[in-house]
Amino acid sequence: MKVSHRVPTQQYGYIEAEQDIDDALPVDTAQEKIRWMHDFLVKTMAERPVNELPKKDFDQFIDTYLQGGNNHIEVYEKMSPVQKDIVQTIKRSLARINYKETKLHKIEE
Repeated sequence: MKVSHRVPTQQYGYIEAEQDIDDALPVDTAQEKIRWMHDFLVKTMAERPVNELPKKDFDQFIDTYLQGGNNHIEVYEKMSPVQKDIVQTIKRSLARINYKETKLHKIEE
């Protein structure tokens, strides 16, 4: 019996693995074999994101953003979900800082 399993990697992308249920896996029942394959694929994809901006380009993107420069959406779309989360965290932090500074200047005036 063959088992096919798909793990989503991006909006319309996935990786697929087919496994003969009788192959030697470190588990006994078919249900355990399916679960083991799923966990293995998820772990593998978590370690190596499909779409990730190289570290050099990511650092440059962050530096440009922090200096007030414009970054292109095409570069943002090439980032992994973790990198996008970092960028969004920085954006929210800068928005809070700017809000506090604006509020402080209005009080001083």
